[in-house]
Amino acid sequence: MALGDCDLILTTESEVGPSCEVLREVPLRWVGAPGSAAWRQRPLRLAYCRHCTFRRGDIATLEAADISGEVAVESGSDRTIEGTVSADPVIASMQEGAEPRHLECIATGGALPDPGEPKIAIYGRAAGLPPVAGSPRDPIREGYRGL
Repeated sequence: MALGDCDLILTTESEVGPSCEVLREVPLRWVGAPGSAAWRQRPLRLAYCRHCTFRRGDIATLEAADISGEVAVESGSDRTIEGTVSADPVIASMQEGAEPRHLECIATGGALPDPGEPKIAIYGRAAGLPPVAGSPRDPIREGYRGL
């Protein structure tokens, strides 16, 4: 956006910038294979996409709870992460409601810390947008309002 290549950016972030509009906060959940046993292992083995914004916060949250964790799987593909998690050697964090049907939120009974609640935010250039009826943000806002 700073280079002028984008007019709007939709992000999911733990820490948002000052020029954003927060549309929604969606809690993260630890997810695993149905009946997962992987979440009980120590070090806790985790899987992340290469540029996952949740990784740093998840690891800090585990360290603060004195739980050793390690990134055991890193991939550029969400499907690879999901497939590996479904085999149960690792767990991952995902936004609540985003877990695919073959994975489930892990009920740890408080044994793992809450991984947080990132914000879904929209950033947009104030000037230079083409003239349109209403704001280009309106359909995005409306979509998130209905969730």
